[in-house]
Amino acid sequence: MPNGPQGETDPADQSRNNDLRWAETALFDTPGHVLNHESGPSTSSATTSWTALPARGPLRRLVPASARFAAEAFANDHDAMSPTRRAMGRAARLSVRSGTLRFAPKLYADTTTVFHDPASSVIAAAADALGRPIAAAAITLGPRRYNRKPVVQLMNAAAETVGYLKVGASPLTSAMVATEAATVDRLCPTSAILRVPTVLWRSRWHGCEVACFSSVAVRAAEHVAADPSRLVEIALAVVQAGGGQHDHTLRDCVPFTRVRSAAGPNSDIQKLIDIAAEVFGDRTVSIGSWHGDFSPWNMISTADSTALIDWEFADDAMAIGADLLHNRVMTATHLRGEAPWRPLRVLLDAGDDVPELHAMAVPSHQHRPHLLLYLLELMRRDLELQRLNQPDTGFGVSARAAAQAILADAVR
Repeated sequence: MPNGPQGETDPADQSRNNDLRWAETALFDTPGHVLNHESGPSTSSATTSWTALPARGPLRRLVPASARFAAEAFANDHDAMSPTRRAMGRAARLSVRSGTLRFAPKLYADTTTVFHDPASSVIAAAADALGRPIAAAAITLGPRRYNRKPVVQLMNAAAETVGYLKVGASPLTSAMVATEAATVDRLCPTSAILRVPTVLWRSRWHGCEVACFSSVAVRAAEHVAADPSRLVEIALAVVQAGGGQHDHTLRDCVPFTRVRSAAGPNSDIQKLIDIAAEVFGDRTVSIGSWHGDFSPWNMISTADSTALIDWEFADDAMAIGADLLHNRVMTATHLRGEAPWRPLRVLLDAGDDVPELHAMAVPSHQHRPHLLLYLLELMRRDLELQRLNQPDTGFGVSARAAAQAILADAVR
């Protein structure tokens, strides 16, 4: 390990070590004693190895060092990928298949511990529960943010993906894993346009929720990004898969009472909620299921259907059309680099003629309260993170300003 002038550990290396220990704590019974830089616990022990990516900076993924398994780990097309990025992905798969990772530094572990000892490894526990031998695993750590949790791509000896294991690494992410598993189990898609993963296994590991989901990946040649009209069909299919829509008054609907509860003693937010109840409380709103993060990176499309993954923000009670509103905001901010207020400003300027809501057959007189409920949900998410002493998403402030603008305009 490189040291500084006074013999101190390099901060970048220490940061990567912290990432590694975090992953080990979530995945293994004895963190700090499983993954190492040596060739294995002993010369007689079978070892498995990974390449840590990227080579420098925050640790994001552990990819099997074997060329066959590494190529499968790099096969992760989704709808947010541009043609250029997709071409780069194909080139990366060809590169690792040819063995370019063999020169990169490795991490090693005892194969028996990782894949065959359910008492020591959640990966082995999943393999045991599935009744299927696991020969390799790619471990995604993800960026350092509130919803970070290890996602393990389980592969068999033929380098085929058996499933994706999600491991709750905190009470918050444990709840997210539980939400996703319960939602996927509950959904009953009635349209062939929508595909969802299945829950292969669900349990608890050291007090945290874990769940293994089936793969919904398609061959690269079959992948096409969903067009806007497809998005409407998928959003409608989500509502139907969750049991259809139901009408309520705004003040009595679950999304509104949920944010009121989350606001707690926050007097400024409670004041805004009270005004919303006074202005729109008796308005009818249409409520149904939503995905909660209806974004291109959670979609894998073919010419005939779209698979939706990552249901950890899903709920069976949200204003109809909120998924499409969220798609607009996420696409603008994450793919085009816009500040959150820009797409929200476009939605505000649309008044009672929001295209996404018309597409979902929401009557014009419901557009303002439906948009308001979506904005309140963005605020609620930040309130929950603040309650847990976590950094907020950054969308709550803009959502609050937009909600205030709607209410100010309504009381003129």
